[in-house]
Amino acid sequence: MFRKLVCALFGFMVCVGIVVAAEIKGKVKSVDAEKNTITVTTKDGDKTFPIAADAKITVGKGSNLKDLKEGAGVMLRTEVKDGKEVVVELKAGGKKKDDK
Repeated sequence: MFRKLVCALFGFMVCVGIVVAAEIKGKVKSVDAEKNTITVTTKDGDKTFPIAADAKITVGKGSNLKDLKEGAGVMLRTEVKDGKEVVVELKAGGKKKDDK
């Protein structure tokens, strides 16, 4: 009986972790560094996300939102904080070899 309870709790915690954190891939439509938001175009359409103050940001070799360009491919990891989905990690690739 105890073993079933532990397994059920473990399964529940895994499901909660999946619901709380999400990974979104898309292209940058716009960035508002003053409001700390990003709008991303995904296969499901455009969506705007607030960016957490302590978010981990990697843009090429830097960590500045102002370096993000429209159309750049990004991966966002979001979490629900205070009832809102916010970006806690943002990764964008660097320049391609043919970009100068």
